[in-house]
Amino acid sequence: MPKGAHLRSSWSTRRQKKAERIAAARNFADGQILAQETIVQALETLVLPGDRVAIEGNNQKQADFLSRALAQADSQKLHDLHLLISSVSRPEHLDL
Repeated sequence: MPKGAHLRSSWSTRRQKKAERIAAARNFADGQILAQETIVQALETLVLPGDRVAIEGNNQKQADFLSRALAQADSQKLHDLHLLISSVSRPEHLDL
């Protein structure tokens, strides 16, 4: 077997992994809508250790909501995240 042959992946590997994450989070959704009460569990399902997470939204309310939800998540499930934050403006940003 040639060196590195076991590392080959298909063109659709990232697409497949994304579909698997979305399918796993469907339990928390009503169609395409996530209830506010289930956002922490949904994030723990969708975001994996080592993922890159942008704490930004179309407005400050979205960024605030997401940072608070991430701060409530179980650190045993969500850890080693690479956070992309334009400014550390919320107390939760320091916790994350």
